[in-house]
Amino acid sequence: MTRRGWWADHTYHKRSCRDQKGQPKDFFGFIGWKKLVPLVKSLEGETQDAFVVGFFTGGRANEILLLQPRMFRVREKTIRVVGMPAFRKVRWKHYEDGYMGYRNFSINRAEPLTDLLVDLVERKKENRPLFDFKYGKLYRLIADIRKEEGENHGPWWVHRLRAERASQLAEDYRASTYMLKEYFKWSRDETPNWYVSLSMRVWEDAYGVKEVALPEEIQQPPSSEPKSIRERLAELEQRYERGELE
Repeated sequence: MTRRGWWADHTYHKRSCRDQKGQPKDFFGFIGWKKLVPLVKSLEGETQDAFVVGFFTGGRANEILLLQPRMFRVREKTIRVVGMPAFRKVRWKHYEDGYMGYRNFSINRAEPLTDLLVDLVERKKENRPLFDFKYGKLYRLIADIRKEEGENHGPWWVHRLRAERASQLAEDYRASTYMLKEYFKWSRDETPNWYVSLSMRVWEDAYGVKEVALPEEIQQPPSSEPKSIRERLAELEQRYERGELE
């Protein structure tokens, strides 16, 4: 039996976060937790699982389908992802070839919806993929999420989950270009620079205002002035005298 692709029943439209000039096309930055959390909780079964994994890992479709539970190290405050496949593109003249590397990164468990990711990892078999289907079904699961007009919830496609994650990290944690390159294993600065540019947090911090607050689930450490080198050395000396340092 031949399965119909998603575009067989829909007018084709190539989804892209930005156009050739670098201007936003189908994506305008992180939609925010207040919209994302209710949306994800309204999803069910494989659709919810695919969405959560796609968002938190920020993986491409073919990378997501290779994930296994053993790659997730659930800790008290973080979820470490170790050895996640990462496909890159090598371009030389008109020749293009994909090759695989690996990503290692950490997810903050204080973020909303991480309990869904932990639940998925724990109920899957250790040495089997998280998902037992192929690219076509993964694409349909995400693309079939209902579009809510006027709320910027849709349309959805797999690569948009990657874009949402990159923008969220820049928005909530002031992630720099270097940090995003490490998280997603991008080889160039252009893409992470673009996601950083979508965040307004750097200006709000400069103005001393907090228009965009993190959700209550994310507890931020109390702010404090950075300590001088002399203060840090004094602390180290005290810890050494107490026998806390070898």
